[in-house]
Amino acid sequence: MPRRSAPGSVLVIGPGPVTTGQAAELDSAGTQACRVLREEGLRVTVVDSNPATITTDPEQADATYLEPVTAETAEKVIAKERPDALLPTVGGRTALAIALALNESGVLARYGVELIGADIDTIRAGRDRGAFRRIARRAGAEVARGVICRSPAQCQTAADDLGYPVAVWPVHHAGGTGPRVAHDRRELSALADTALTAGPAGEVLLEESLLGWKTFELELLRDRDGDVAVVGSTEYLEPMGSHAGDSIAVTPAMTLSERDHRRMRDAAAAVTAGLGVTGGVTVRFAVDPRTGRMTAVATKPGTTRSSALAATATGLPLARIATRLALGHTLRELHLPGHRLNGLRGQTIAQPPPIGEPSPDHVVVRVSRFASGGESVAIGRSFPEALHKALRPLAADGRINQVHQAIRAGATVDELTAATGIDPWFLEQIARVEQVARLVAEERGAALPQTLRLAKRHGLSDARIARLRGMSEEAVRELRRVLGIRPGYPATSAGCRYSSYAAEPGALSQPSTDTPPKIIILGGGPTRTGHGIDSDYLCAHAGSALAAAGYDPVLVHCAPASGADGGPRLYCEPLTFEDVLEVVAAEQATGEVAGVLLHLGGETPLGLADRLAEAGVPIMGTPAASPPLPDPPRRLPDDATVIDVDALYDGKELYVGGITEHVEGEHGHSGDPACTLPPVTLGRADLARIRESTEALAARIGAHGLIAVRFALAAGLLHVRGARPGAGRTVPFVSKAIGVPLAGAAARIMLGAGIAELRADGTLPAAGDGGTPPPGTAIAVRATALPRPGFRTGEGGCPATSPASETAVTGEVMGIAAGFGAAYAKARAAAHPRLPAKGRALVSIADRDKRVMVLPLKVLADTGFEILATEGTADVLRRNGVPARTVRRPGAGPGPDGEPTAVDRILAGEPDLVVTTPCTAPARPGAPDDGRALRTAAAIRGIPCVTTVLGLAAAVQGIEAESRGAPGVSSLQEYAKRRAR
Repeated sequence: MPRRSAPGSVLVIGPGPVTTGQAAELDSAGTQACRVLREEGLRVTVVDSNPATITTDPEQADATYLEPVTAETAEKVIAKERPDALLPTVGGRTALAIALALNESGVLARYGVELIGADIDTIRAGRDRGAFRRIARRAGAEVARGVICRSPAQCQTAADDLGYPVAVWPVHHAGGTGPRVAHDRRELSALADTALTAGPAGEVLLEESLLGWKTFELELLRDRDGDVAVVGSTEYLEPMGSHAGDSIAVTPAMTLSERDHRRMRDAAAAVTAGLGVTGGVTVRFAVDPRTGRMTAVATKPGTTRSSALAATATGLPLARIATRLALGHTLRELHLPGHRLNGLRGQTIAQPPPIGEPSPDHVVVRVSRFASGGESVAIGRSFPEALHKALRPLAADGRINQVHQAIRAGATVDELTAATGIDPWFLEQIARVEQVARLVAEERGAALPQTLRLAKRHGLSDARIARLRGMSEEAVRELRRVLGIRPGYPATSAGCRYSSYAAEPGALSQPSTDTPPKIIILGGGPTRTGHGIDSDYLCAHAGSALAAAGYDPVLVHCAPASGADGGPRLYCEPLTFEDVLEVVAAEQATGEVAGVLLHLGGETPLGLADRLAEAGVPIMGTPAASPPLPDPPRRLPDDATVIDVDALYDGKELYVGGITEHVEGEHGHSGDPACTLPPVTLGRADLARIRESTEALAARIGAHGLIAVRFALAAGLLHVRGARPGAGRTVPFVSKAIGVPLAGAAARIMLGAGIAELRADGTLPAAGDGGTPPPGTAIAVRATALPRPGFRTGEGGCPATSPASETAVTGEVMGIAAGFGAAYAKARAAAHPRLPAKGRALVSIADRDKRVMVLPLKVLADTGFEILATEGTADVLRRNGVPARTVRRPGAGPGPDGEPTAVDRILAGEPDLVVTTPCTAPARPGAPDDGRALRTAAAIRGIPCVTTVLGLAAAVQGIEAESRGAPGVSSLQEYAKRRAR
């Protein structure tokens, strides 16, 4: 296949941890890219810090570095691996920022590394508002009126000319930190002062406000010949002014006229050509609903959340295609299925079906709520059907539910359009659903069957129909079946199936005795706060193991952008009892269903176990009803050691995958704690007790496959804090650290294999396990990532400011090194913000912790840190020989001469580290919570914050490692070779 001279090796930079504001689609894109590169015969190197991804599996690349995704790490890997090219377009904003930094520092030129997929000007245009505006205007696209200002006075003059309200943009932005809106001169003064100070060039961009305008995005592919394919369109329900992640997204776009779509398509193609993209790009537009005026708003090269949605809708593997294009292939060579080529160079050569019609016969809806952390995707034959399937697995909150309530209360479409800015077409569709719901509630005659069919076609669940009719959900289901009201399961062009009551419910295929038995895997449901993409990773591995064992794996999930490329057959369906039961019935109609595997998807599928078993669905692995365990003690000593165990049990023998020790104290959710593998403070006798207790619990529960247990060791006693069959969130981390595919092994055990058999065939090591690592084993540390500073609560605070007892994370990272300090420092650098090697530490310690905090704070002072401390903490430190400068606590307010409080100092960026342990209760009712105020300020400013005694001890070791110089990097493949010796 003719193309430009190809590189011999390519470095792929991943996105790092999945955090609020970034979904799981980048793992799918990274996996697709790695597979394409290897199919092309290239050597592939991956740098990423997230162990819960398929992309970081050693099988996907020749060298896999689980290291902090930073420019510093990338430079080390480049110096070691000497790649010919760098592909930054499958790693989101993080990878693009690193590519830019490597170029500006001269690293790419020094090592002769070529950027592919997007050049420097393209990347700059995605981060620099001024650069984007210049490129868009040169391409003939209209942009919002705006002025770059360099002083408060210029801002006021520009705003008077533009007219209030005005959008205040940082000229250089990384995504997630969009414009603030100033409605008057006072608001502008505050926003402009902050933006001018924070911006690297002392510049701020003022633009006319587009509040209330409709938002659209087009997905495009461009090749080296200049040909462009428009492959998808997305429309957001919420108007401009809401973050796209908080708005419901619909593809294809529903409300554009053909004329407007043609204008938008031509403008997007021109902007893409002006950018010089070779691969994929997303271009965002805003349209004034009153005048039809259209402006180009932003561009994002590479894989985005919108491109993942477009891939779901069109069935095109966009990341695979974009990677081929980055290597020099052309669109004509790739023969995009279902797209018309017109043979003109430098022109748009492909376009989606007409706007307003499903593409080709279905609509895809994504409901995302960063405030609550939920995301769900659904496919239907109509917008109402897809919308209400997408809403089904999420909590009943958000503005769309308020719209439903307002319609039920009598609000008109015109009133709601004025109040919300949502296009009347969408509101009319929602109003139609409410009209159907009233029919369901009122119908009592012979028209009931027709009404039920209508209700199901509009996305009403059995549970809602039951509430409307005053019946049980089971009675509604039986009535549907008697009346023959069952869903059909059409497929997208990529083979992803979805339910629709507008489709014929015929068999998926003809039953055959030659087809292998099927096993249905239930995914984890919506990615949300406290629930990352680890379940996607585990389900993908289980699917591969089941396929290798001769079964036909089927995955039911409502986030199809995640997971492996080329994995199990997929149903894009809500993880509810009704929807899962219908999928089981549809698959049983065409062959044997050996069972449903639900122990790898977390709490959502586990919550369905009992009902599915009662309905006669065979459950694989641990029985649905397991003996209950006693409740754990509510409070442990502060110095208790918390331990998580991930193990396999086949009914007779236990295989310990890993024993991880929490290094920052106990947290309320299993996804939150930083932990180390192997444990660094547990002796052989402790490990033996933990193994013995785990085996006893596995036998009592009747585990068959994975079991997750949490212990706490306090005063020599081993307490059980929790135990459940299935996978804990640490399983991907443990699997990467020990080099053993625990999820695949668990799937084999659920099929009947024993641990001895898995040792014999090489799935598990022939001897030993993760509970007794050999001397010299590398230390791996897992940490969790906080939301990026750009994503705040409605009051401007950061959702990640809670004490350790609360959960506020979705992503995870891994650091690995020869010693604990270096591994912990790597994990913290990967999770952001990284630990400082020197500087100032501001500390405010609860009374109960002051004694044990003295020694680690003395070590910190001895390494050269200046200690700032609130009054009580400073007194204790000075009495113990630790120099400390007193600062005012937050609740005391500024001093008589304007002395700043500790919070003021943090917000001013004075300290490099904050240490504050929360009090068990306020000193008096209604007293300010100083600890929360300090944590909030640290999160807003992006300063590392330590909140526990154990966490400070770990941080001090990490800081000592940082002060000795950054450690080197090793690939997972190199660690595997060392373990084998």
